[in-house]
Amino acid sequence: MIAVADTGYVPHPDLNDNLLPGYDMISSSSSARDGNGRDSNAIDEGDYTTFWTCGYSSNSSWHGSHVAGIANASADDGLGITGVAPQAKHVPVRVLGTCGGSLSDIADGVQWAAGLPVAGLPTNNNPADVINMSLGGAGSCPGFMQDAINAATAAGAVVVVAAGNENTDASGSVPANCNNVITVASVGVDGSRASYSNYGNVVDIAAPGGGNGDGILSTVDSGSQGRAGAAYAKYQGTSMAAPQVAGVVALLRSANPSLTPQAIEDVLKDTARPFIGNCDGCGTGLVDAYAALLAVTDGEPTDPTDPTDPTDPVDPDPIIETITYGGATNVTLNDASRYWWFFTREGVSRVSLNVGNSGENGQVNVVINHSNHNELSVTLTAPDGTQTAMSRTSVAGTAGQYATTTNGISGTYTLTVVDRTPGNRGSLNYFAASQDEVQ
Repeated sequence: MIAVADTGYVPHPDLNDNLLPGYDMISSSSSARDGNGRDSNAIDEGDYTTFWTCGYSSNSSWHGSHVAGIANASADDGLGITGVAPQAKHVPVRVLGTCGGSLSDIADGVQWAAGLPVAGLPTNNNPADVINMSLGGAGSCPGFMQDAINAATAAGAVVVVAAGNENTDASGSVPANCNNVITVASVGVDGSRASYSNYGNVVDIAAPGGGNGDGILSTVDSGSQGRAGAAYAKYQGTSMAAPQVAGVVALLRSANPSLTPQAIEDVLKDTARPFIGNCDGCGTGLVDAYAALLAVTDGEPTDPTDPTDPTDPVDPDPIIETITYGGATNVTLNDASRYWWFFTREGVSRVSLNVGNSGENGQVNVVINHSNHNELSVTLTAPDGTQTAMSRTSVAGTAGQYATTTNGISGTYTLTVVDRTPGNRGSLNYFAASQDEVQ
């Protein structure tokens, strides 16, 4: 069970299967944007801001859903991403709204997430194994915040927090500087400390958070202010690193439910892998889910052995599909014209068709509407310059069918229709090339 104390949740096909009832802890109705204070609906109403409301302008971040997707987005659903712990349940605790949030709301959210009583609120019937707080601000850890974290830890919840994104010592950031939390720094794609990540002695461990070249893809909404529909986006920050650790904590609890918060922190630190880049002040190392799980299940990794009788892999049979380029059209053909009584000028029409790939068993089919097909000659020029006179296979009324085979090469095919007698104007109704292609 992973509780995400953040901006709430948005409906999303990669999150819906793991979603459990949460709570909106925001006391201010204006910050919550739902017209009231605290309530049982933890949906994200959007945290967009304007200069007049917060002193700065920004679009809605859908931050809580991005964090949740990293931790436990569904697996094997044919969609988007897979979270670190894809079978873990998600309890959204909405503590951040317009212009941020209050530490008192956040502290109450921690207690509620752990299944502890909060005055005036119903008890959370799904106490969290791990509480993720990808949030923070400057200052020291207030006593009421520390009390809430201590109570949640005593109840069995592991509290994971982001170190912060100010490129400074995390000892000045709350709740990163609180006791009884696992504080997470961020490494970028090069394995070094991300340029923005906070650092220092209060940091316990690091995880990938994007930066130094790329971001972390996860679940969001597509709306710039209010909700508009499910989407995915890349973000970077220690906010993205923390839920990776929270997801590993959920895996450890699933493997061994009796593990205490301190035992889990010790395992994470003891099994962390060395940094491949420079990450001073990033804790004991980079979180290693596999090594941590082995440690709590008394597992032993097995060395791969070479097969005694290796065999060459068998390539799967190729999938062949018939692909058609072009199709119905409506092109008026040029009629022949008479110059005085002694000269007739042929009407020549050329129509191009692009075939994107090479294939086999190629065939071109053409339908021309004309009152006298004996006046026409129809020629196909292939991309390599080869010309083929197309055979008329049938005539039904004024519609004549023409066909020829091709060598299946890609490129531009040109159909040339020559009308030799004036007075009867025709039209090209269909021009398509079909061939078998390997998919």
